[in-house]
Amino acid sequence: MLLGLILLALGATALIPVESWVHRNLHGVADTLAEHVYLPAARTLLVIVFLYCVFPQPLLAPTVLAGVGDAADLSRPDWHALLNVLFIAGALLPLLPRAERFGALILPLQTLIGAWIFMHHFEASHGLALKLNHSGVLMLFIGVVIASHMLLHLVARELSARYQRDALSLYDALALITQPPLVLIVTRAYVMT
Repeated sequence: MLLGLILLALGATALIPVESWVHRNLHGVADTLAEHVYLPAARTLLVIVFLYCVFPQPLLAPTVLAGVGDAADLSRPDWHALLNVLFIAGALLPLLPRAERFGALILPLQTLIGAWIFMHHFEASHGLALKLNHSGVLMLFIGVVIASHMLLHLVARELSARYQRDALSLYDALALITQPPLVLIVTRAYVMT
């Protein structure tokens, strides 16, 4: 888990100056490509690296993992498939009507989809039947996303004023560092055998 968090934090921090440069210097087609293809692809890749580092914890509780052998030997889904699915989800979600109002949901939804892919692959490769306890999971997920979104906007605005950095770039980096782990913690609470 620690390695995944460190790599996520380093990658998100490295994207701050890149995204700030894009906001300041690119216009037209280059800006559109950077905003809707290159930067989302980089964020998606970081989420995938994070998922690979943390699997199976915190996706699966010890009771789910009991009797399946060493966690290091667990098979994982192909990263190409993950990249394709998560990138397409991240590219299509902003195209929905009024999607700009729900932009904060894109990264958590990508993480949730990635977690489900990992769990489905785990089920198929180990002959288990996992299920999601639906009681309250949607409300908890939405509550966590909204609370983190509001808090991260306040923190990004404060850091932007203090260190003269682009607030949007800081928000995106903070969201990338905090939201995937939060989503996985919420997901784990509802996965059962």
